[in-house]
Amino acid sequence: MENFVIVKDEDNNDIKIEVILSFGVEKLNKNYIAYTLNDDENAPAAAVFISEIDPITNKIMSIPPEQRDVVISAYQIAKREILKDEQ
Repeated sequence: MENFVIVKDEDNNDIKIEVILSFGVEKLNKNYIAYTLNDDENAPAAAVFISEIDPITNKIMSIPPEQRDVVISAYQIAKREILKDEQ
């Protein structure tokens, strides 16, 4: 896939990530990305992370516990839609 971007983490450090999927949650009025750090080329699978992203600053932020279920549900719906489109 190779869709690498540089974002800022919560400590304002630059990190290189590979974006897998971006999606919004209207209920929360926020944008999110699913991504991997792709830091172990020998691993059989990469860990996938989901974070809120500020589209203006490209800063990623952790998701508050009380919003996680809503975000995970939206991610699963977006992922199903993409996989359906690829078939």
